[in-house]
Amino acid sequence: MVFTAMERWISNITDNVIDQFSKGGIYINSGSAEVRGNRVIGPYDGVTLITNAVNGIVFKTGATGIIDDNEVSNCGWIGATWAGIGIGVWIHTMVVISGNYVHDCQEAIDVGDLPDCYYGSEWIANAHDITVESNIIDMCYYGIGIINDVSTVLVQYNEITDFLYQGIYVDDYSLSNPCCNIQPTNVVINCNTIIGYNCGGIGLYVGPTVLQTVDAECNMWGACNGPYNATLNPLGQGSSVIGNADFTPWIGSPPNINGPYTASCKGYVQFNLLTVCPCPKL
Repeated sequence: MVFTAMERWISNITDNVIDQFSKGGIYINSGSAEVRGNRVIGPYDGVTLITNAVNGIVFKTGATGIIDDNEVSNCGWIGATWAGIGIGVWIHTMVVISGNYVHDCQEAIDVGDLPDCYYGSEWIANAHDITVESNIIDMCYYGIGIINDVSTVLVQYNEITDFLYQGIYVDDYSLSNPCCNIQPTNVVINCNTIIGYNCGGIGLYVGPTVLQTVDAECNMWGACNGPYNATLNPLGQGSSVIGNADFTPWIGSPPNINGPYTASCKGYVQFNLLTVCPCPKL
């Protein structure tokens, strides 16, 4: 499905089943839309050769609105230069991605800017004011990507589990293309559960060119003693944090142990004395 809405509201793209498409499931090219309650199933299985990088639900080039309560699966590509995305929101403003179940994709959710110097003149814009909340993301190579020229991104109350490589990454394309040298700013990542496959993987990767500190406080990284970080938390047994991020306090320690913080962690209570942290695996 491809929709283009110039100066009008596309309402109620709801309750569709889109199965085994070859490129895109639902594409919103402009205007505003609510995409709710759809089931979008791609052909990607990680092995079979398919022609295109398959994306499930995409807002692009100025589209705005809500992506809510959808199930998206089997989106990806086995090629070396592209990736397939479950939900992609690129060059957009004021989009809310909430309550979706995204699983068995190469990358679950990707938000940001695709630079025009790399992708062409149709991408001349930036992205801002994006909320990613209360999604369940499971069994993907990557969880949530925040890329390039995007500002004011809030990531909260998501469950990101059993990812193979990175739960969340904040980065730009400058290492592969020097023209793509604008980094994400004002990124807040709070109150999420981020646990990689078998308690491994990188929970949060912040690229080396991202100079503004990412607020990654009050997340659960799998282990009660927090995420592994070679400098700031070398004894942490949860999924690791790499790069310029503030991840203290984290959620998960019992309240009778000094430090992070089972109650009133940015207004969010996740754990109590009966909590058993799932990592490390025994």
